[in-house]
Amino acid sequence: MSEVKRKYSLVHREALAEKTRDQILDGARRLFCEQGFGPTTIAQIAREAGVAGPTVYGAYGSKRAILLRLLDRLEQSADASSLAQIFADRTGDERRQLEAFISFCVRFFTEGADLMQIVERSGMGEPDIAEFTREGKKRALDACRQLLAGWKRRGVLRKGLTEEKAADILWAISNTEMYALLVRGRNWRVDEYRSWLSRCAARELLAEPD
Repeated sequence: MSEVKRKYSLVHREALAEKTRDQILDGARRLFCEQGFGPTTIAQIAREAGVAGPTVYGAYGSKRAILLRLLDRLEQSADASSLAQIFADRTGDERRQLEAFISFCVRFFTEGADLMQIVERSGMGEPDIAEFTREGKKRALDACRQLLAGWKRRGVLRKGLTEEKAADILWAISNTEMYALLVRGRNWRVDEYRSWLSRCAARELLAEPD
């Protein structure tokens, strides 16, 4: 019985710790959006989350770590598991895979619209924001490369296009800046943007059908 109680206590403590970490992320996200990344302090995040300052340091260590964890959580909320399924799917329906990848990107951009605005307002002069942006772009390019792996060998790509060049093109057109420009800047509907991006990616990447 005592062993069962210990296991229950451990699970309970971990659940509480996870809840605290989520509260910190939620509080930090609200403050970053309301008053900017730079002006927000760890002490303010702690108050917003309803925890002590050392708790925030113990959970994340720094605002940069909080920002990068928000990137992780954003991927999860956009259904990153579906992206893994896309990468694993080698059934030969590359057009459908490309559309599914685009759908993930659009979900990611939509879920993270507030974080994008934080980056825009803060600018690249803020080191933590610059790191957040670099990490996000690196992950995006890696995802494009994973999606397109083997497409050249299977004759899927447009004539003369290498997988690396194709990844560069997909990475360039499916980025947060393009989403912000068209959806927020020009008031495109999200579904309209998704449809346009799918057509654009297919036109630039895929070989003409026989």
